[in-house]
Amino acid sequence: MPPMQGMIFSGTLLPNLRRLFAGSAEAYQYGWEAVRNFHYNGDVIILAIFALVPIPLTKLYHKIYYRLATKLKHIQEKDYETSKIGAVGKVLSQGGRIASIVYVVELAVTFMVAVLSKTYKAPTSSIMNAKTGTTPKHLLPLQKFPVLFANCAYGFWLAQKVVKLKSRLLKKFYAKLPDPETYDRLLDFFIYVLGSIFVLESSNFDLGALVKSLVAIGGLSSIVVGLALQGPATQLLQGALLMAANKFRRNEQIKLGDGTQGKVVDIGLLETTIMSGDDVQTKIPNSKIAGQNFANLSRSKLSNVQFDLRFYLKDMDRVQDIIEAIRTEIVAACPKLITDGSRPFRIMWTDIKSDHIVVTVNTHHKIPPACQAYWENREQVLLAIAKATKQRNVKFAMPVTLRASLDT
Repeated sequence: MPPMQGMIFSGTLLPNLRRLFAGSAEAYQYGWEAVRNFHYNGDVIILAIFALVPIPLTKLYHKIYYRLATKLKHIQEKDYETSKIGAVGKVLSQGGRIASIVYVVELAVTFMVAVLSKTYKAPTSSIMNAKTGTTPKHLLPLQKFPVLFANCAYGFWLAQKVVKLKSRLLKKFYAKLPDPETYDRLLDFFIYVLGSIFVLESSNFDLGALVKSLVAIGGLSSIVVGLALQGPATQLLQGALLMAANKFRRNEQIKLGDGTQGKVVDIGLLETTIMSGDDVQTKIPNSKIAGQNFANLSRSKLSNVQFDLRFYLKDMDRVQDIIEAIRTEIVAACPKLITDGSRPFRIMWTDIKSDHIVVTVNTHHKIPPACQAYWENREQVLLAIAKATKQRNVKFAMPVTLRASLDT
């Protein structure tokens, strides 16, 4: 079976490598002649200048400029790595190095196609001109490989530069966004997607035919693939929605409906990492987070402290006096206690059991929850309760559960 047309390596890599390494001296000589025909010393000089000269030249300019400027204008010298002239030098040098690599790839492919063409006994004229029909058809895609390589190299390099520029602009002009990291990552994703489309288009890939082929795929295989990708696709969508909705971000404390509570360590497209108070990190799928209620504790400005106290029935007549003492001590110990009626401040009977009375202490404070100030304030409430009960010489009742059994 002849090699498939339109492929670069598929089905032809091993046979062509065998022919390349087993080529005759005449084929190798023909390959070097093809390289010499396409190689110009002027190209090498220009590429070497762009790859090696910009950084030393811009460093010299930077040094001379600031040496003169500090004497005349009394300005402070800036670091070359963070200066604009340094950025220009790096861009020119990186572009020249990529061009040099592409040039080497072109010469290597020229040599390979010439040797393989000679091995396949193609005519010896116009080897590298596809329009003459002298190169075997299955080698024509190999001739296009340098173009694909150059598009990928320059496309990825330009995408990196756009990503860095975008990050600077976000920090400079959009620093007040609710979650700049989220927008930064979403924009990174779209930049690389557009870069990939640009590379495919510039490499003469028929995206329309590709899309039509994907749409045309049907039957059982499509159902199987769709079911297999349903979970990951849902998680990707939920991750993008969570980042876009800005419901929480890194280093914020959240509490999920299932009781999970902790600090958000990372928000990914598939899962979110939460670290609990004992430093244990838990990875939770985004679809699971999106499917339940949760509270962002870091964005709340108020907190609630609530306790249930138990007193013996024998102290029933003294409970009201104890309640007033606890109220007085909490007001004195907690300066950020809310007492204007906008939030409940209640200390009252809530239940009477067979062996004790239940009194609920419910307070609200102008302190965010899940922070150090919250725990310190919670401790002050407990100390105030302890002080009031000690002053009244009253003890808390322990809950007692009676169990009866019938012997048969």
